[in-house]
Amino acid sequence: LMSVDASDVITCDSILKRYPSIQQLAAAAATTSSKLTEEQILALGLLEMQRRNNNDNNKNEQDDYQSYAQTLPTHQFSVMTLPDSLQACLPRCYRDSGDASKRTAASLYDQIVVVCQCNANAPPPAFHDFLWAFSTVRSRSISADELPQNPLVAAAAAG
Repeated sequence: LMSVDASDVITCDSILKRYPSIQQLAAAAATTSSKLTEEQILALGLLEMQRRNNNDNNKNEQDDYQSYAQTLPTHQFSVMTLPDSLQACLPRCYRDSGDASKRTAASLYDQIVVVCQCNANAPPPAFHDFLWAFSTVRSRSISADELPQNPLVAAAAAG
């Protein structure tokens, strides 16, 4: 068994509190017919951490979340990022599963694009960047139903 202090866990709530731009997107999405999913919020959080890590102005102001983001691989090898030529080599049941995952990711991305287009201050992330973040969330997160809110949390401690 493992015990992790809540302050060391990246959750949807902590992402929304730490990054106002994501909170604004989530609020904008909530006014539409579908709100952002936990996976979308965590993926957008990872992208924001990476953006801040790549921004020279923030190099001296790095927080624990950004330190965590620096430990992540820059390329996520997953079924969602697998080239079609390699996916074609998989047994059909795995190809079908991979295709379903890609469709899910594309649908979630399209929703983010729509929300970003309604908010002029928020350009959408590039699709390949979103796939990296989404794959990273799916490979490093757990569902914790015993938490009172936002049960999908990053498995690795932030600090």
